[in-house]
Amino acid sequence: MSALPYMPLYVADYLADTAHLSAMENGAYLMLIMNYWQRGCHIPGKPEQLARIARVTIEQWNEMEPMLIEFFDVQGGRWYHQRIEHELAKVREKSVKASNAGKVSAKRKASERSTPVEQTFNHTDTDTDTEISNHHTRDPDGWNQLEAKCREAAGWQNEPHPNLFVIGPIAALIEAGCILELDVLPTIRARSSACRGVKNWKYFISAIQQARDDRLGALTPANPSKPLEARYGNPAKHNTIANGFAVVDAAIAAERNRIEALERELAGAGVGASVGGESLKLVS
Repeated sequence: MSALPYMPLYVADYLADTAHLSAMENGAYLMLIMNYWQRGCHIPGKPEQLARIARVTIEQWNEMEPMLIEFFDVQGGRWYHQRIEHELAKVREKSVKASNAGKVSAKRKASERSTPVEQTFNHTDTDTDTEISNHHTRDPDGWNQLEAKCREAAGWQNEPHPNLFVIGPIAALIEAGCILELDVLPTIRARSSACRGVKNWKYFISAIQQARDDRLGALTPANPSKPLEARYGNPAKHNTIANGFAVVDAAIAAERNRIEALERELAGAGVGASVGGESLKLVS
């Protein structure tokens, strides 16, 4: 088994257990247990190998070995550390649960794909979302199921980074109204390839929230009773053409008044109103 890239270190316990060691012995012991964790199993028991692991000379190792061997059980030429074995067992158990949950999820999806369309519409994954949302804070299996779904969506089923075991941020989004199959998983599928370096579910939080907001916004109907001003802005800004026509109308009226005054003036002076045998008529 490939162990996690971090090792739990209970500082108070460590200091109490190693208070009698010198600084060099402490350093050698730390190198031994870190190598043990990285291997995920026992360490070899030959003095030359142990000296290399502890980063000391063989002479230094021979002097400190009696102090360090008390932390280990030596069986068949191998050194076993009971506390580290206990922590590794917990990691193995969690990994098996995540793997089993992923297999169950894959089997369920395969079964759903083989069901008639009518059944698909009558029973959606939203029911599963509700189940996860309602039970993940009370049932550890709910956490494992949610983690397995997210890992599958991201393609990180075998990714050992410890941050991926912290599924709480995704669970909180579901409680806040995000839907697993509509908001969470599609966003993780779309953005996981762009996630570089440290794997962390927090990377997807803002994108999932945006997906939820976009989905809810698309479902909001238009309000036909919305005032015209609110829909199209201040009507005064749209009266430019109307104002232009008003100016033209005023100019025409003024010209008509001028022509009528001219006609009255000509009639009073006795001026003939015919040109070329035809009646002269002033028109506006």
